[in-house]
Amino acid sequence: LGFRFSGGRVLVRTLWNATLNLPYPVPFDLLGDNAKGWLQSDYLSPSLRLSRGNKGSLFVLVPEPQPDDPELEALLQPPPPPPRRAAAASLTKEPVLICPAQFGTEADYAELVAALEARGHPVGVAPLVFTDWLQILKSIPTPEYWRADLSPDKALPFYYKAIEAGAAALRNEYPGRKVQLLAHSIGGWISRAYLGQLPAEERSATFSALATLGTPHAPPPEGFFRTIDQTRGLLRFVEERYPGAFHPELRYLTVGSRAQRGALPGGGAGLVGGALAYASYLPLGGEGGVEGDGITPLRCAHLDGAEQREVEAYHIAFVPGSGTRLLGCRWYGSPDVVG
Repeated sequence: LGFRFSGGRVLVRTLWNATLNLPYPVPFDLLGDNAKGWLQSDYLSPSLRLSRGNKGSLFVLVPEPQPDDPELEALLQPPPPPPRRAAAASLTKEPVLICPAQFGTEADYAELVAALEARGHPVGVAPLVFTDWLQILKSIPTPEYWRADLSPDKALPFYYKAIEAGAAALRNEYPGRKVQLLAHSIGGWISRAYLGQLPAEERSATFSALATLGTPHAPPPEGFFRTIDQTRGLLRFVEERYPGAFHPELRYLTVGSRAQRGALPGGGAGLVGGALAYASYLPLGGEGGVEGDGITPLRCAHLDGAEQREVEAYHIAFVPGSGTRLLGCRWYGSPDVVG
């Protein structure tokens, strides 16, 4: 039996009942004939096979007493084709613009786009690329950064431009319809800031709703955690100026989860998932041993005056901007969560 290696995958069970599917780190295409080989069967019976490889290895193969794990078999199958885009004639509802998480790109949200289009919504994703986020680095040398007093219009203009471009594209393609913003993770509070700085007439003419998925809306509590605020004052800026469901002309929906309780190692909530949640919840809300989606604690995920929903889902099912997904992870964009 002759063969040639062309690629491989490494499956790593990570967190949130999911498996990370990583490429095997060998450039097979560059190996030439070294990627070729053969197996010769020297002995074969119903209970034993002896095979020798082209490099002298001897393989002793016996039938497995149990069939392969169905979950493992499913993971080893070739990935399904990308979801088919819905027919234009079926997209009769208001357009939806997805505002990505940090480092998120359009490709990361293909599953969510397909689920929303199946419900009749034209969908776009704010046109961000991974390297756009490097523009934040310009804020680091400023006094505002070190005082934790940054403002979104100075630190995040690239995200504002992406929302503006995405909304304009949808409005041009579907004239006469307002746009709903669907914002994931920090995209939620950035969208609140963006909406707040718009003139009232433009805001009400362009947008009809803001829905957020796993967004940490509340700034860190006063004291030590406010001092080490990861957003360097950005979230406090938004909450102080545009608290709650601030704009009465917009519908607000906030979605959170209690799928993962934070816990220190040994706390019984899953070693990796619990520890990651604890480390994320603690600086956001001042307590680590609470419930949330694995990144955002539930108590921070809602806005006063908004329609509030809870779902059984984790924060994210992909490594933003990398094309790598957490296989089997049920997140806010999973079709059965979107409904």
